Amino acid sequence: MGVTPSIGWIRRYGQGFLADWMVLSSHLTAGSRRKSDEVGSGVRIPSPGDNVPDTGRELMRRTAVAVAVATCLVVTGCGGQTSKSSSASSTSTSKSAAPQVMKFGEERAGKRGVISVGKPAAHDLPADPRRSKELTRGAKFAITVRNTAKKALEASAFTFAATTNGAAAVSITDVAKGIGDKLPADVLPGADRTFGFVVALPANPADVTVKIAYQGVNPLYWTGTA
Repeated sequence: MGVTPSIGWIRRYGQGFLADWMVLSSHLTAGSRRKSDEVGSGVRIPSPGDNVPDTGRELMRRTAVAVAVATCLVVTGCGGQTSKSSSASSTSTSKSAAPQVMKFGEERAGKRGVISVGKPAAHDLPADPRRSKELTRGAKFAITVRNTAKKALEASAFTFAATTNGAAAVSITDVAKGIGDKLPADVLPGADRTFGFVVALPANPADVTVKIAYQGVNPLYWTGTA
Protein backbone atom coordinates (compact mmCIF):
# COMPACT_ATOMS: atom_id res chain seq x y z
CA MET A 1 0.00 0.00 0.00
CA GLY A 2 3.00 2.30 0.37
CA VAL A 3 3.70 2.53 -3.41
CA THR A 4 1.76 4.97 -5.57
CA PRO A 5 0.69 3.22 -8.83
CA SER A 6 2.14 4.52 -12.07
CA ILE A 7 0.13 6.19 -14.82
CA GLY A 8 0.62 3.09 -17.02
CA TRP A 9 -0.90 0.88 -14.30
CA ILE A 10 -3.95 3.11 -13.98
CA ARG A 11 -4.45 3.27 -17.75
CA ARG A 12 -4.10 -0.51 -18.11
CA TYR A 13 -6.34 -1.64 -15.23
CA GLY A 14 -8.64 1.39 -15.27
CA GLN A 15 -9.53 0.60 -18.89
CA GLY A 16 -10.10 -3.02 -17.90
CA PHE A 17 -12.55 -1.98 -15.17
CA LEU A 18 -14.39 0.27 -17.63
CA ALA A 19 -14.62 -2.53 -20.21
CA ASP A 20 -16.01 -4.96 -17.60
CA TRP A 21 -18.58 -2.38 -16.55
CA MET A 22 -19.77 -1.89 -20.14
CA VAL A 23 -20.04 -5.67 -20.73
CA LEU A 24 -22.03 -6.16 -17.54
CA SER A 25 -24.36 -3.30 -18.44
CA SER A 26 -25.07 -4.85 -21.85
CA HIS A 27 -25.78 -8.26 -20.27
CA LEU A 28 -28.18 -6.76 -17.74
CA THR A 29 -30.00 -4.86 -20.48
CA ALA A 30 -30.31 -8.02 -22.56
CA GLY A 31 -31.49 -9.92 -19.51
CA SER A 32 -34.18 -7.35 -18.85
CA ARG A 33 -35.42 -7.70 -22.40
CA ARG A 34 -35.57 -11.52 -22.09
CA LYS A 35 -37.56 -11.23 -18.89
CA SER A 36 -40.03 -8.90 -20.60
CA ASP A 37 -40.43 -11.45 -23.42
CA GLU A 38 -40.92 -14.27 -20.95
CA VAL A 39 -43.86 -12.56 -19.22
CA GLY A 40 -46.06 -13.08 -22.23
CA SER A 41 -45.03 -16.73 -22.68
CA GLY A 42 -46.18 -17.76 -19.20
CA VAL A 43 -42.70 -18.26 -17.76
CA ARG A 44 -42.62 -17.22 -14.10
CA ILE A 45 -40.43 -14.23 -13.26
CA PRO A 46 -38.79 -14.38 -9.78
CA SER A 47 -40.37 -11.88 -7.40
CA PRO A 48 -38.33 -9.57 -5.10
CA GLY A 49 -39.03 -11.92 -2.17
CA ASP A 50 -37.60 -15.00 -3.85
CA ASN A 51 -34.14 -16.12 -2.70
CA VAL A 52 -32.50 -15.99 -6.10
CA PRO A 53 -28.89 -14.73 -6.35
CA ASP A 54 -28.37 -11.81 -8.70
CA THR A 55 -24.86 -12.61 -9.90
CA GLY A 56 -24.80 -9.78 -12.44
CA ARG A 57 -25.46 -7.08 -9.87
CA GLU A 58 -23.02 -8.66 -7.41
CA LEU A 59 -20.23 -8.64 -10.01
CA MET A 60 -21.01 -5.01 -10.85
CA ARG A 61 -20.82 -4.11 -7.16
CA ARG A 62 -17.41 -5.78 -6.83
CA THR A 63 -16.15 -4.03 -9.95
CA ALA A 64 -17.29 -0.68 -8.55
CA VAL A 65 -15.42 -1.41 -5.29
CA ALA A 66 -12.26 -2.26 -7.26
CA VAL A 67 -12.53 1.02 -9.18
CA ALA A 68 -12.89 2.93 -5.88
CA VAL A 69 -9.79 1.21 -4.45
CA ALA A 70 -7.76 2.13 -7.56
CA THR A 71 -8.92 5.73 -7.20
CA CYS A 72 -7.72 5.71 -3.58
CA LEU A 73 -4.30 4.51 -4.73
CA VAL A 74 -4.00 7.28 -7.31
CA VAL A 75 -5.24 10.17 -5.20
CA THR A 76 -3.75 9.41 -1.78
CA GLY A 77 -1.20 6.66 -2.30
CA CYS A 78 -2.93 4.99 0.71
CA GLY A 79 -0.64 6.76 3.16
CA GLY A 80 2.60 5.57 1.58
CA GLN A 81 4.17 9.03 1.32
CA THR A 82 5.05 11.58 3.99
CA SER A 83 2.60 14.46 4.05
CA LYS A 84 3.73 18.04 3.53
CA SER A 85 2.41 19.04 6.95
CA SER A 86 4.70 16.45 8.58
CA SER A 87 7.71 17.80 6.66
CA ALA A 88 6.78 21.35 7.61
CA SER A 89 6.53 20.33 11.28
CA SER A 90 9.99 18.73 11.16
CA THR A 91 11.46 21.86 9.54
CA SER A 92 9.82 24.07 12.17
CA THR A 93 11.27 21.92 14.96
CA SER A 94 14.80 22.11 13.53
CA LYS A 95 14.55 25.89 13.17
CA SER A 96 13.47 26.29 16.79
CA ALA A 97 16.44 24.26 18.12
CA ALA A 98 18.83 26.12 20.44
CA PRO A 99 21.81 27.71 18.62
CA GLN A 100 25.25 26.13 18.78
CA VAL A 101 27.12 29.35 17.95
CA MET A 102 26.90 32.46 20.12
CA LYS A 103 28.58 35.84 20.33
CA PHE A 104 30.91 36.83 23.16
CA GLY A 105 28.84 38.13 26.06
CA GLU A 106 25.92 35.75 25.40
CA GLU A 107 24.87 32.78 27.50
CA ARG A 108 23.58 29.41 26.39
CA ALA A 109 21.13 27.35 28.47
CA GLY A 110 21.13 23.55 28.25
CA LYS A 111 19.62 20.55 30.03
CA ARG A 112 22.22 20.58 32.82
CA GLY A 113 23.04 24.23 33.18
CA VAL A 114 23.93 27.59 31.66
CA ILE A 115 27.27 28.59 30.14
CA SER A 116 28.41 32.09 29.24
CA VAL A 117 31.59 33.45 27.68
CA GLY A 118 32.20 37.12 28.40
CA LYS A 119 33.46 39.73 25.97
CA PRO A 120 37.25 39.88 25.59
CA ALA A 121 39.23 42.09 27.93
CA ALA A 122 42.87 43.08 27.55
CA HIS A 123 45.32 40.99 29.52
CA ASP A 124 49.08 41.36 29.93
CA LEU A 125 50.92 38.30 28.74
CA PRO A 126 53.53 36.80 31.06
CA ALA A 127 57.01 36.44 29.67
CA ASP A 128 57.53 33.18 27.79
CA PRO A 129 60.51 32.70 25.44
CA ARG A 130 58.79 29.70 23.81
CA ARG A 131 55.86 31.80 22.63
CA SER A 132 55.91 33.24 19.09
CA LYS A 133 57.08 36.86 18.93
CA GLU A 134 54.07 37.65 16.75
CA LEU A 135 51.78 37.08 19.73
CA THR A 136 52.17 40.37 21.51
CA ARG A 137 48.97 40.78 23.50
CA GLY A 138 46.42 38.75 25.42
CA ALA A 139 42.62 38.61 25.57
CA LYS A 140 40.81 37.33 28.64
CA PHE A 141 37.34 35.74 28.48
CA ALA A 142 35.39 35.16 31.69
CA ILE A 143 33.73 31.75 31.39
CA THR A 144 30.92 30.92 33.80
CA VAL A 145 29.23 27.55 34.26
CA ARG A 146 25.98 27.48 36.29
CA ASN A 147 24.53 24.14 37.37
CA THR A 148 20.72 23.88 37.09
CA ALA A 149 20.61 20.07 37.40
CA LYS A 150 20.31 17.86 40.49
CA LYS A 151 23.77 16.35 40.12
CA ALA A 152 27.20 17.94 40.24
CA LEU A 153 28.90 18.84 36.95
CA GLU A 154 32.37 17.31 36.98
CA ALA A 155 35.12 19.77 36.11
CA SER A 156 37.00 17.04 34.25
CA ALA A 157 34.04 16.54 31.89
CA PHE A 158 34.52 20.01 30.35
CA THR A 159 37.01 20.90 27.64
CA PHE A 160 37.91 24.44 26.58
CA ALA A 161 39.82 25.42 23.43
CA ALA A 162 40.14 28.38 21.07
CA THR A 163 41.18 29.30 17.55
CA THR A 164 42.64 32.56 16.26
CA ASN A 165 42.02 33.41 12.60
CA GLY A 166 41.15 29.74 12.05
CA ALA A 167 44.32 28.32 13.65
CA ALA A 168 44.71 26.76 17.08
CA ALA A 169 45.20 29.50 19.65
CA VAL A 170 47.83 29.61 22.39
CA SER A 171 46.23 29.69 25.82
CA ILE A 172 47.79 30.99 29.04
CA THR A 173 47.79 29.30 32.44
CA ASP A 174 48.19 31.18 35.71
CA VAL A 175 46.67 29.19 38.59
CA ALA A 176 47.33 31.94 41.14
CA LYS A 177 45.16 34.35 39.16
CA GLY A 178 42.46 31.80 38.31
CA ILE A 179 43.49 31.63 34.66
CA GLY A 180 43.68 28.44 32.65
CA ASP A 181 41.80 26.11 30.35
CA LYS A 182 40.02 24.01 33.00
CA LEU A 183 37.31 24.50 35.59
CA PRO A 184 38.99 24.83 39.02
CA ALA A 185 36.44 22.49 40.67
CA ASP A 186 33.17 20.63 40.16
CA VAL A 187 30.01 22.73 39.96
CA LEU A 188 27.44 21.69 42.57
CA PRO A 189 23.67 21.87 41.96
CA GLY A 190 22.43 25.45 42.16
CA ALA A 191 25.98 26.85 42.16
CA ASP A 192 28.18 28.44 39.50
CA ARG A 193 31.89 28.53 38.77
CA THR A 194 33.86 31.22 36.89
CA PHE A 195 37.42 31.28 35.63
CA GLY A 196 39.52 33.32 33.18
CA PHE A 197 40.37 31.89 29.77
CA VAL A 198 43.26 33.83 28.19
CA VAL A 199 44.60 33.49 24.63
CA ALA A 200 47.64 35.10 23.07
CA LEU A 201 46.86 37.25 20.02
CA PRO A 202 48.79 39.08 17.30
CA ALA A 203 49.03 42.87 17.28
CA ASN A 204 46.16 43.34 14.81
CA PRO A 205 42.51 42.45 15.63
CA ALA A 206 41.83 38.76 15.14
CA ASP A 207 38.80 36.51 14.76
CA VAL A 208 38.56 34.36 17.87
CA THR A 209 36.38 31.31 18.52
CA VAL A 210 36.06 29.66 21.93
CA LYS A 211 34.86 26.04 21.91
CA ILE A 212 33.33 24.39 24.98
CA ALA A 213 32.23 20.75 25.18
CA TYR A 214 30.80 18.62 27.99
CA GLN A 215 31.78 14.93 27.97
CA GLY A 216 33.24 15.50 24.51
CA VAL A 217 29.90 15.80 22.67
CA ASN A 218 27.69 18.58 21.28
CA PRO A 219 30.28 21.39 21.44
CA LEU A 220 29.21 25.02 21.74
CA TYR A 221 31.01 27.96 20.13
CA TRP A 222 31.41 31.63 20.98
CA THR A 223 32.84 33.90 18.30
CA GLY A 224 33.89 37.50 17.82
CA THR A 225 36.76 39.87 17.18
CA ALA A 226 39.40 40.54 19.81
